[in-house]
Amino acid sequence: PHDTMFERIVSRAFQKLKPEFQTVLALYSEGCSYEEIADKMNLKNENLARRKKYVSKEALIEIVKEDPEYQEYLRFHK
Repeated sequence: PHDTMFERIVSRAFQKLKPEFQTVLALYSEGCSYEEIADKMNLKNENLARRKKYVSKEALIEIVKEDPEYQEYLRFHK
């Protein structure tokens, strides 16, 4: 049950992200290369795509950390 708890926390956090962050993470998780992500999101190059993915992931992590249920999740996983 803990895995589904974590998935729920992450998916809730994902919904709170800016749409462009959602897009870049979704494309990345589907296995798109940075080149493809840059192309689909009209970014100048793959470095920008890589940077945007990093920023998006960091934003997601921050939201996850603020989730009260995540604190509970951590208690179960010490």
